[in-house]
Amino acid sequence: TTHLLGTMKIWIFSSFSLLLLLGVFVFIIISILKGKKLTNLKNDFVNNMTHEFKTPIANILVATDAIRNKRAEMSESKINKYAEIILKENNRLNDLVNMTLNFSSIEKNEEIIQVELLDFHQLLKEAIQIFEPKLEEKKGKLSLKLNAKNHQLIGNKIYLSNMLNNLIDNALKFCNTNPNLTIETTNIGKEIKLTVRDNGIGISKENQDKIFEKFYREETGNIHTTKGYGLGLSYVKLIVEKHKGSITVSSKKGMGTT
Repeated sequence: TTHLLGTMKIWIFSSFSLLLLLGVFVFIIISILKGKKLTNLKNDFVNNMTHEFKTPIANILVATDAIRNKRAEMSESKINKYAEIILKENNRLNDLVNMTLNFSSIEKNEEIIQVELLDFHQLLKEAIQIFEPKLEEKKGKLSLKLNAKNHQLIGNKIYLSNMLNNLIDNALKFCNTNPNLTIETTNIGKEIKLTVRDNGIGISKENQDKIFEKFYREETGNIHTTKGYGLGLSYVKLIVEKHKGSITVSSKKGMGTT
């Protein structure tokens, strides 16, 4: 054994050196991947924050523009209504600032969501009211069917409101004609089922499984008329699942989405 080890010492030394170099190489690769992951997390955070700010800013802009350009034609009650939308959206921006500070923690299950007893129908009505100027601008229609008899739930008001805003905003955004939206609630056992149906451009069958992925946006050739980061539905899915729910999609290309 001594003789064999003596004759093989150069190979044993070489093997240990190679293993050491391999270990250093693996450590460097892991460090690079960790750095890349941190960069991606930072980009995710910035993009999520930007996406969430876009909707209230757009709604404030539409409401302000309507008051400024159509004030002479508008009744006092309508002006007050638009002013109320601006105030609510301003408050929502403030809430979003606080929300974005802990969004990443929620995603990584580090943040405990603060919940309270909420009236889901009331949240829906408030969300719809915010989009009334945009609906009016696009000459759209919205049918609200509140069929759920039990419409109270335990949840986080800010996150659920943002979820509803994202769904309604998507339904209006991805529509090449006058929007025709149907929003319906029903009860399935002790659960609330929310259905948001539009007459928009639809989603091809092969892409329907991908729309809840981060940054995914369906390919439309070289046409990019709708801006966004592909984060809205991934955020909606995250909030739904954090409230122990699930989300599905049904759509046909050119025939709208549910």
